[in-house]
Amino acid sequence: MVLRGSGQMKLDDEIVELKEWDAVRVPPGTWRGYEAGPEGLEIIVIGAPNLGEAPREDVEGQRDWWAD
Repeated sequence: MVLRGSGQMKLDDEIVELKEWDAVRVPPGTWRGYEAGPEGLEIIVIGAPNLGEAPREDVEGQRDWWAD
């Protein structure tokens, strides 16, 4: 949820514009990233924990994947 400011969120290959009070649900397995607009971007992010045997095995990361 966007508390203040504006910006963009990238969900896999889709870019979504964000403004104050927008909320976005991100399905599991979706790559995501945020970029603040000129006045900044203040957000709250809530995620469900993985309670399995290896809690980090369901997370895959890659630096600079949003380099346009």
